[in-house]
Amino acid sequence: QVKNSHHLEPEGLRRCLQDVIAKKVKIGTLATDQHLMVGKMMREDFSKIDHQFDAWHCSKNLTKKLTAKANTKGCEALMQWIRAISNHLWYSASTCKKNAQLLKEKWLSVLHHVAGVHSWSGGQKFKKCDHGPMSDAPPGMEVAYLKRTSPAFKALKDVVSATALLKLLPKLTKFCHTGTLEVFHSFLLRFCSKRQYFPYPGNLQ
Repeated sequence: QVKNSHHLEPEGLRRCLQDVIAKKVKIGTLATDQHLMVGKMMREDFSKIDHQFDAWHCSKNLTKKLTAKANTKGCEALMQWIRAISNHLWYSASTCKKNAQLLKEKWLSVLHHVAGVHSWSGGQKFKKCDHGPMSDAPPGMEVAYLKRTSPAFKALKDVVSATALLKLLPKLTKFCHTGTLEVFHSFLLRFCSKRQYFPYPGNLQ
């Protein structure tokens, strides 16, 4: 019924939304992953619905990009920061109070923190880190700050301030995440493999 598997998700979502709307159910917000065709469909055919991105998927995609950068020569120092930076995206979305500008400034503040700078000028809504005084880390747990002139910092800046990433930030302001659905799908796959067809009623029994 569709050209290929890449068209499967947006077409399935389209039919689902049309069915729900036909039943007079009002949809205020819809959270999905960053599927490009889904994004285009939502903009063109369902513009009245607030389309948000799942924070977990965005964090996962960010981790992949940072890992690829850290594996390049001269950028190895970035590896120790990846988990904290991924968590920072999650934290920024969860504390932005649905304000896109605050979210953007909180997210970009990571470029100051990794360089050992915890207060700065120039921001409109966010001018210092939220954490308290930095205490000494236990032996073996130290994380070295990055020098702003280092290849690792420049690689991080390329990812953190990428135009594509900054454009998607407004779609994280409501801090939507589909964790419970991911757990359900993982549980379902234990009994209903994708390699074999199961009718819909069979999935629910």
